Amino acid sequence: METSVCVLRDLTDFLVQCCRVVSEKERMLLHNPLVGLSRRPW
Repeated sequence: METSVCVLRDLTDFLVQCCRVVSEKERMLLHNPLVGLSRRPW
């Protein structure tokens, strides 16, 4: 059971990171489309 909990925690962290990256990218795109396209977080 502990391993599944760890996997779940890793998955949630990964999802949170993805959401944060997407939101930052959208904010940059809204702020300046050229900057948002040229400066990718990944």
